[in-house]
Amino acid sequence: MARTGYDFQSLTQENRDWKEARAMSKEIIQFDQAMFETKLDAMVRDKVEQIVNAMLDEEADLIANAARYERSDGRKAYRAGHYARRFTVKAGRLGLKVPKLKGALFESALI
Repeated sequence: MARTGYDFQSLTQENRDWKEARAMSKEIIQFDQAMFETKLDAMVRDKVEQIVNAMLDEEADLIANAARYERSDGRKAYRAGHYARRFTVKAGRLGLKVPKLKGALFESALI
């Protein structure tokens, strides 16, 4: 009768390989908290800036009663470009493009 048993040498080798792979994974995966927070802050700041600028443009469209470059009989004002403003919020310092209007005063409820 043949005896079946465990091959303790190969099991030990598999154990060593597993331990080495686990040690290597700890070395490979590194997380730099400061860099992550800096990049995340920059992404949030950029998105907030885009959203606020889009809201300002939409507000100017409502005041003018027409979108930019739109020809309309009901237009109350015309676009005259924009001017830059810096605005500091919790996300950081935003560069805003405040629309200028001819024929109406642009007063934003946003800023």
